[in-house]
Amino acid sequence: MHRYLCLIWEDKNSAETEVTNQCVKQIHASGDKWERVHRSPGMLVFQAGNCDNFRNAYRMRLNHLDPDDGVILGKLFKKQSDGSMTSQSLRLNGSETREILSTKGKHLFTRYWGQYIAFLHDQRNDRKYILRDPSGKYPVFFTSYRNVKIFFSEVEDVTQFGFLKFTINKEHINLFMRSRISSIRDTGIQKCEKIARGERLEIDKYEMTRSFVWNPITISQTNIIEDPEEAAFELRNMTMACVDAWASNFKTILHSLSGGLDSSIVLACLKKTKSPVDITCYNIYTTESVDADERKFARLAAKNAQVSLIEKRLDFSGFSFKGLIDAPRTLEPRELIRDTHIQPAVIQAAKGCNAEAIFSGNAGDNIFYKSHTSLGASDFANRYGLRPSLFRAMLESARLQGISIWSVLSFVLKHGILHRPWHIEEGYLTYKNPVIKSDIIESARPEDYLHPWFRDANTGMYGKLLHAFFISLITPSYFQQVDDVDSIDPLSSQPLVELCLRIPTWILALGGKDRGLARRAFRADVPRQIIARESKGGAATTYALLFRDHAQYIQDFLSNGYLAQQGILDLEGVERAFARDDIESDNLYGTLLDLMSTETWCRRWSLQY
Repeated sequence: MHRYLCLIWEDKNSAETEVTNQCVKQIHASGDKWERVHRSPGMLVFQAGNCDNFRNAYRMRLNHLDPDDGVILGKLFKKQSDGSMTSQSLRLNGSETREILSTKGKHLFTRYWGQYIAFLHDQRNDRKYILRDPSGKYPVFFTSYRNVKIFFSEVEDVTQFGFLKFTINKEHINLFMRSRISSIRDTGIQKCEKIARGERLEIDKYEMTRSFVWNPITISQTNIIEDPEEAAFELRNMTMACVDAWASNFKTILHSLSGGLDSSIVLACLKKTKSPVDITCYNIYTTESVDADERKFARLAAKNAQVSLIEKRLDFSGFSFKGLIDAPRTLEPRELIRDTHIQPAVIQAAKGCNAEAIFSGNAGDNIFYKSHTSLGASDFANRYGLRPSLFRAMLESARLQGISIWSVLSFVLKHGILHRPWHIEEGYLTYKNPVIKSDIIESARPEDYLHPWFRDANTGMYGKLLHAFFISLITPSYFQQVDDVDSIDPLSSQPLVELCLRIPTWILALGGKDRGLARRAFRADVPRQIIARESKGGAATTYALLFRDHAQYIQDFLSNGYLAQQGILDLEGVERAFARDDIESDNLYGTLLDLMSTETWCRRWSLQY
């Protein structure tokens, strides 16, 4: 995790300067290895840990006589005119700096990609800009104290200042409980906000303006690739190029190999990098259900790539929910069972094989378009109208969902031909929870949790709206408090995301299969059994047994905690849920386990528990 702190203030204001000086003293006294990587009038940037080939600080300066004009933290790749991608040197030259500043940072999104946060200072106009790259890999949170703005990645780094007060944002928790989707800009703590992926924050003295420089819906309407063979060719090449660019930073990699399509594609790409890397694969498996055990597929992929495979059984024996309370504090609820039980095992495996990074197939479902809807056929009809080839698109949609073509036809006529509106909340944002107060569930409004991308979307290509929605839900994988192992999600690379956005949904679901185009593109690289596989494994039975073993503790914990005291939980609903004999039938146990994480998060921030 790339830890950083940025302080922005009016340098001619003595009171703000005094607050800034207090913060700087606390930073240096914290005992962590903080390095100042940028200094200009009214702006300071620090980063923690050792700079290496991956945790970079790219300095920006118009000429060598001027003070720095900004710094970019993270990893940058540059898009070359021939389509290749190269690592950016650690100092951006004057012409590139000028272009970045003159476009208020937009030039970064069009000519570069990677995972980074940019802190820019246009000293000619005395305006400051903070940008979060479109992958959203690194979080950007901010708060303020006496008009001094504080930007950070880890909340524990700002609690040291002492003068900041942290109070739970009940509206955010209500929203999260209603939809299981976090707010785009607010956090679970009052007066702490975040910058969304692809967003720019502009600061002009005491005025802040927010805007989206990167918009997937706009991208999906430009340079559309409608030929399936061309799309498959481009998809394979781009995926290979992105994986190669990331892998070029490391000599040893631990790859999280589930045995599914996405992680197998990443492994195939890792084996074809220009500079060979030492790859070890890691598979977490369960034995409580035959269908959930994916080891045979992981073994196929590892054998095909001729790499070693470590297999680790997901085991909750000796697990204690009481240990969740010791998890590091975050600004939003997280999956604490994963963070405290599963991630440490992966980190231990990475260190055991001296891996410098952990790769995964995370976000493949979102990027390659895993969707079981009729929206592909509807998009086809919207674009081409009634023509013979529409029949094939409807047949593929019917196969994808396992329904009759007549059901698809009805949907296509309504939304593709007659252009009746379709809304994302239809089937994707309806959330029923029998243990949450009904008035909280019913108060949900789409504008509360839909990304601002969708507010002015003017398109009848509803499948692409859904694709953009999937992209908005991507949660980057990262391992907290680990300074020597980086986590990489190569499938969420900006160039690959943009390419997939430009490919119509009926082609992404080629052959009536979810991620059908990806299957076509990599059919010569991935074992055919994995290409043909359309089911997914999981640990549902294992988690259900975990719930059963701790049911009484969970019930007591929820019934006497923050969520109950705040009137969010329906205590009668909780009692009915725990009295059911079929609690596994509709994943209610999963809902209650999620509530355990949220309740624990609230208790960590609430002093009364």
